Amino acid sequence: MPKVSIIVPVYNVSAYLAECLDSIHGQTLQDWEAILVDDGSTDTSGTICDDYAARDSRFRVIHKENGGAASAKNAGLDLATGQYITFIDSDDLVEENWLQILVDTVQSQNAQIVECRFDRLYTDGSQPVSFGWDQLGAISAEEYLNHYLGEWTCSLFWLKLFQAELLRDIRFRRERRCIDDEFFTYKAIAGVEKIVRIDNVLYHYRQRMSSAVQSEKNRRQITDDSLEILIERYQWVSERYPSLRKIYLRHDVDIMFYFAADFLFCNETVKKFRKVAAFYLGQCFLHFPGRVTMLYALRLLFMKKSRLLHGRTQRKSNMNNLFP
Repeated sequence: MPKVSIIVPVYNVSAYLAECLDSIHGQTLQDWEAILVDDGSTDTSGTICDDYAARDSRFRVIHKENGGAASAKNAGLDLATGQYITFIDSDDLVEENWLQILVDTVQSQNAQIVECRFDRLYTDGSQPVSFGWDQLGAISAEEYLNHYLGEWTCSLFWLKLFQAELLRDIRFRRERRCIDDEFFTYKAIAGVEKIVRIDNVLYHYRQRMSSAVQSEKNRRQITDDSLEILIERYQWVSERYPSLRKIYLRHDVDIMFYFAADFLFCNETVKKFRKVAAFYLGQCFLHFPGRVTMLYALRLLFMKKSRLLHGRTQRKSNMNNLFP
């Protein structure tokens, strides 16, 4: 059984794929398998995957119909056989000692997850990324999840090496346009006793321009998708760590105000928005009776449909005003 399974979702990245796979092939740790999931590529990406598999049996290739990044990663998880699992996007690069340092750390520290640092890779060089939460070393799941919403790098699953058992029953949601890191990684974290953060920059995240995120249609889809899974994350974390309930409740209600202020909704999303808002208002009264500022709670629940559909609302403050 290989020590590490590396899951690589692949879709139309022929210009960068060989460089990514070379960085995997050059690892100082030899005991790995790389599961290359060709998600219906229409360029030569699938052929490049097959070429690497023909030269090194540690590369395993799956060719499937296009189903999106989530389904590609799930297909890789279904076939992973390693003691540990990690991910790399097929246009990114890793240092040659990437796996060796991660595995040595997770084993020597008796941890279930280890997380490294990364930099942004541009055509003219790389740029280090500053983490807002800079604590290193061993951290409990509860402390980590306490920072999860405020530090965006915490949710990045490709920075982490996971004990395979953690991901046995966890999968990415069906294909969505919201950031899948944010709604996957917390589930694995909630099941651990110790996470170790190290200061080594081992992962290089390639920056590419994409027009998809700029379209109004895509912005509406992000809103619609996120509304469906906010509640799932809130319940998952708060049931396991009641001390974090208020933090996640504040954050999610603030997200609701953000969506209402900055996004235009279709009729179906308006209905979903108001249903989710009613859920959060109920949570406010259930768990924090007598402490909810009624003005803000009612503004959330009874947001005017015409504003959601045709105009912008004014978001005056963050959720410090929800709980005085």
